[in-house]
Amino acid sequence: MGYIRHDENNNPVVSQPGVSTVSYLGGTTGWSTVTYQNWNSDYQARNSDNTPRTPARYQRHDTNCNPLGSEFFDGASDYLRVNSSSIFAVGSDALTIEFWYKWVSGGSLTSFQVCSSSANDINIFIGNTANVGIWDGGSPFVNLASGLGSNLQDTWNHVAFVRTGTGANECTIYVNGSSIGTGTWDRVYSGTRILYIGANYTNSQFSYGYLSNFRVVQSAVYTSNFTPPTSSFGPNDEVDTVLLCCQGKGDGTVDATGTTTLVANGDAVGINSNPFYGTYQRHDENNNPVTSP
Repeated sequence: MGYIRHDENNNPVVSQPGVSTVSYLGGTTGWSTVTYQNWNSDYQARNSDNTPRTPARYQRHDTNCNPLGSEFFDGASDYLRVNSSSIFAVGSDALTIEFWYKWVSGGSLTSFQVCSSSANDINIFIGNTANVGIWDGGSPFVNLASGLGSNLQDTWNHVAFVRTGTGANECTIYVNGSSIGTGTWDRVYSGTRILYIGANYTNSQFSYGYLSNFRVVQSAVYTSNFTPPTSSFGPNDEVDTVLLCCQGKGDGTVDATGTTTLVANGDAVGINSNPFYGTYQRHDENNNPVTSP
């Protein structure tokens, strides 16, 4: 029986494989011919509706089918930009900004920053002397000289800025699940603003390293020390998630929540490097985990 291509409804599709006829000499039958289908030579990857599929870059996923990857910033001109977004419009309510970050050794320990377009607005940072803080014009709300410098190079670190309220010491910064200090983060946020991820507000300082699973949640995800997450985030892990990016998809401009538009600047690129090696899981066409190669 010849090979026949079918669609997802088991209907034959067009086009079918071509055929070739060749002659061969049998030991007892003499010369004969055989016709076979060229289903390897003319193979075309297709979607479930039989439209041709354009080959795409491979994307790892974890056991929950969340993307595994990160964004690489080269320290020259790379950053991501969110235009006119209300993701920080929480008033005086709780807020969490978290991510994994890895500095590249041998390069300049340039600051990693996430900020708006003004010095008098939100700016979180890991400074080039490994200070970790929240800046808002004048004096920082929280500026912790924790001496993390060399420890942050060439290894993934989970960093979380969490505001439970606007009162004294209601902001906590966690590094790898442990509080490195508290402070007061009392800014009342409203309206929309531009957000730069990986650059300062004048776009004159740029990060040099890897950023994975950058997430903004309009609630306090952590209220005490915790074990850092061991797998990639999904958009529905926290109900108040308003931005989830830098998971290795394309140039990093994919927001898993589908609500925020990002633009890549410079040659910022999504890659497979991530904090969760060892959690890779193959899936079949129905997204069910498979147990054998």
